[in-house]
Amino acid sequence: LGDVYKRQLLVRPLINMCVFSPPLIINKGQVDEMFDILDESLTEVQDTLLLRKLKEQESRRRSLERQYNSLLYEQLRGQINAGPQFDKKLSVAIEIQIELDGSVSAYRIKESSGTKQFDLVVMTGMKAIKFPRLPQELGENPPYIVTIRIQP
Repeated sequence: LGDVYKRQLLVRPLINMCVFSPPLIINKGQVDEMFDILDESLTEVQDTLLLRKLKEQESRRRSLERQYNSLLYEQLRGQINAGPQFDKKLSVAIEIQIELDGSVSAYRIKESSGTKQFDLVVMTGMKAIKFPRLPQELGENPPYIVTIRIQP
């Protein structure tokens, strides 16, 4: 309620109430102004708290995405490394659609490595992978779609 004090309204919290300290002589317009200041200040605090909560949720979601995507990357890379050796400079971007249970509903090469053999190894590796179940926060709007860049 810092804004309340900046706007020169004396109010203090008491349990679940706001206690005002107006002058002994006050008119209706001034009372209305007191409640307007309090209402605006409470709305501002509520908006600030809501924005903070949304930022925390978004941060938690990004962290979950990084963890889950890292797990996907490691599984796919492990599958690819079991095959033939390729130039380390190659890279392929693959878009994957993952359902709640971790099953892959679709995948495609979004950006080719320029080498058909490496692209084929990545696509073949996709068929052999069963990804872990989506975390609840990532499965709110299935399918979960992610693009992963793979290098040999």
